[in-house]
Amino acid sequence: MKKITSIITILVLSVGFVACTSTEDTKPKGQTSREETNQDTPQLPEISPDSTWVSLGITLEEEPLTKASSLNDLYAVQVYQMVPVDRTTTLGDKYIANLSYAYGYFDDLSKAVFKMSKSYTYAVIVAYIPNGKNVLYKYSDGHYGNPCSSIYFKDGSLNEIIYPTDGSEYMYMIQFGSSQAKDNKEWGLSNTLWNSIERYQGFVEKFDPKESSTVNVDLYRRMIGFRITVSDFEKGSVSIKGDGITYTIDAPTSGTTATKEFIIETPNMPVLPEFPPYDYYAYGTEDEATEEYKEKCRYQREEGWDSLYILYTDSSGDTITLYANDCFTYIRNTMYTLSFSLSDAIRNGGITTTVVDGTDMAEEEFQL
Repeated sequence: MKKITSIITILVLSVGFVACTSTEDTKPKGQTSREETNQDTPQLPEISPDSTWVSLGITLEEEPLTKASSLNDLYAVQVYQMVPVDRTTTLGDKYIANLSYAYGYFDDLSKAVFKMSKSYTYAVIVAYIPNGKNVLYKYSDGHYGNPCSSIYFKDGSLNEIIYPTDGSEYMYMIQFGSSQAKDNKEWGLSNTLWNSIERYQGFVEKFDPKESSTVNVDLYRRMIGFRITVSDFEKGSVSIKGDGITYTIDAPTSGTTATKEFIIETPNMPVLPEFPPYDYYAYGTEDEATEEYKEKCRYQREEGWDSLYILYTDSSGDTITLYANDCFTYIRNTMYTLSFSLSDAIRNGGITTTVVDGTDMAEEEFQL
């Protein structure tokens, strides 16, 4: 293996997840029995023939979530209805808009049964917080904080489905990694981004209730990590921050090297992309638009970006910037490792890198 001559090393480590399995081999994917949940399956009323009831199924990291569901887990669900609006694409086709349709948060997936019209297709987004009742902030009225909280509209009760009737387009702030920790009274992005709460998320961009009575959503672990090692570090502190919570490394009490490791939610979460494949006015054909849409979906599931800054504050309180990137691109379930000499960084006016080669583990250059 060639020698790595840089003062910085980026290691990409896949973070694995082992799913628990149930002894009920015949149980449908994503569903739990009454014995497991100790809750009754809701009795659904009769509805008109042009509508149907649709249940929610879940798979976790492409493996069935067949374990006995913890009653402390929370699922935030958002549903959009695809409705033709009064405009057409440049090719003369009817434009389809994604309109807010329903939302709710659940600790029992058997209660996540939505009434859908057979005349439309739907998009469904799900955020999953393992042990959510114990890690999310709980308000005095009983509802939980982001991502199970509607900032501007009704929050609703646990396992309640809300169908907005006032044309509200804003439901949960589900597009960001802004889970509100149990000891955090502030819900704003600057107070909740870069939190350490475990989170999974995924979406289905087009579901037709005429074709199935269950919409199954694949959930992907949405976490990234940082391991920062600072040498020649005798005084002051180094801070690492994005658009939210700041993480700090203090100068060591013995020696001159200190390391900080932390894992956070990815700041951006996979949600329905801004344009559906039905609106391909910028393309020559529907196929070209659809391929672009699929790529955007893939990017949202696997990658993301956020600002990233590394700052040094000396013992006098003066701060200098060692690293600044307004568009740091990351891949989910990746640990980013950075090692640098503080004295060199101060002398050089920032952190510099030269990654030459590496084997066994994938390496990426920190974006400067």
